[in-house]
Amino acid sequence: MGKHSRFNGCLTAIGFCAVAFTSVSCKKEKSAPGPSGWSQVFSTLFNDHALRVKVMPDGKVYFTTLYGKMYVSHDRGKRFVRQAVWGDPYDISDVAWSKEFNFLVGNTGLMGRESDGGSGDDWWQTWKFDDAYDFNSIACLKDYVWICGTEKGTNNSMLLASDNGGSSFVPVYLNNKLLYKTIFITEYNGWLAGDGLLMKSTNRGLFWKPKYQNPDVGFRDITFYDSLNGIAVGFPSAIYRTSNGGESWTMVPSPVSGTLLSVDYTPNGTVWIAGHRYDGKAYKSVLLYSRDMGQTFQAHSYQTNALYSIDFMDDSTGFACGENVMLRTQTGGF
Repeated sequence: MGKHSRFNGCLTAIGFCAVAFTSVSCKKEKSAPGPSGWSQVFSTLFNDHALRVKVMPDGKVYFTTLYGKMYVSHDRGKRFVRQAVWGDPYDISDVAWSKEFNFLVGNTGLMGRESDGGSGDDWWQTWKFDDAYDFNSIACLKDYVWICGTEKGTNNSMLLASDNGGSSFVPVYLNNKLLYKTIFITEYNGWLAGDGLLMKSTNRGLFWKPKYQNPDVGFRDITFYDSLNGIAVGFPSAIYRTSNGGESWTMVPSPVSGTLLSVDYTPNGTVWIAGHRYDGKAYKSVLLYSRDMGQTFQAHSYQTNALYSIDFMDDSTGFACGENVMLRTQTGGF
């Protein structure tokens, strides 16, 4: 069970100074979409480990990489522009939009926000919240912000919860649990996913109750289509489905053995999963899909390097990224 204590004080105020910065365009090489429905967005600037791709509510597309790189697209992923991130170049694991700011989080306590209030046209200022923790994911809804992190060298995790747009946070300590992903369906109802565990909160993230436990499964992502239907994925080849709001979870067979790292629903109910597998020589992509709300899955034929993240803008346009690769579909992935 989670313990919580009031965090004394707010985050240190960031004084944004005027900094001259010219955005660097990612020169896109021409690449005709193949019969698979996916095509690569090529650029020399993408020669990196892309950790997370995220479609924002206003239609901008961000993706983050190792070594503190951040890119944004204003045209549905046709062209990406690199943004300046001022501060220590630690890995950026996730980005999300709150009512007040665009936020980023990363390893060694990295937190940051965009200087222009979220327009996607300016630079990011970063700072350290607590370098004892690696922040793995962030969720925002209305004035609420939640950040999930794991404590270095331990089996402990922490959730930071804010009800004022991220101006201050309450830490919720979850000892003897390694948790990597948080999502919130409403401002009251949220989920945490991690090693051997799926946990639910019904009071804005201040108290958590285990809903599924299996020490043989490492969960890395979770998403819900609505209040009842959800999917959680991880390793080894782990796909779990609920149709009763998470009160019970059922394993769904995976057509491919591998590590499943990211899952997303499209508005029409198609489920996509991205991950990777080792073929004896190198790590290759795993791309799965379900046309029946996650009851059964099929392996997509498209092959590339290892994938770490997938996110759809609508039924047609989606993105997946990973090791030196950024993919886009404009045909729903088919």
